[in-house]
Amino acid sequence: MSSVATELPTKKGDYFEGHIIWDTCTLRKPDVIGFEVTEVKPCDTFTAVAQVSFRTALLLLVIVVVIVLVVVLVVAVIVVVVVGRPHNMSALTAPTYFSSYDTITF
Repeated sequence: MSSVATELPTKKGDYFEGHIIWDTCTLRKPDVIGFEVTEVKPCDTFTAVAQVSFRTALLLLVIVVVIVLVVVLVVAVIVVVVVGRPHNMSALTAPTYFSSYDTITF
């Protein structure tokens, strides 16, 4: 048995028992449910400490930078559209007195 297994709060042969307070999942309606630990072994794929590789951290950093740049670009476009728009909206819908076909003579 490895040193990891000895640090766990459970060991082979431990028995746990729980009293049912409320249950709608089974028709048996037991009053007590118990289980016994029959084996304790470390799991190589799951650790208590998060491990992030350099490649993953770099990828996450690139994704964050791209998202920030996109947000800055969208905000800049919104500011240009809002500030660049004429404040007098009636100027856009004002009637045109002269068309491009009219000739103005002085």
